[in-house]
Amino acid sequence: MGLTVKNKNSFELGEDISSFFSLPVDEENKDTYDDIKNEIYNLDIDVEKKAYIINRINLLSTNISIREKNNIRKEIENFQKEYNLY
Repeated sequence: MGLTVKNKNSFELGEDISSFFSLPVDEENKDTYDDIKNEIYNLDIDVEKKAYIINRINLLSTNISIREKNNIRKEIENFQKEYNLY
């Protein structure tokens, strides 16, 4: 019986011990979601809706499955369409 690992993270060796292992971070998406969060803070909507969608955005930076991340991205896109955020 074999085990298949479908992990797309790559590890790189660094020159000093503090950066011995580094995970690639998608800075472009992080900046995009930071911009979306700033726009959400300025919206005049229910505080619970703001908190929910901001928590969903923050979940993208955690270690969750790719399928769940895709579902969260769809939620964010639907929220953007609903409130005309682009």
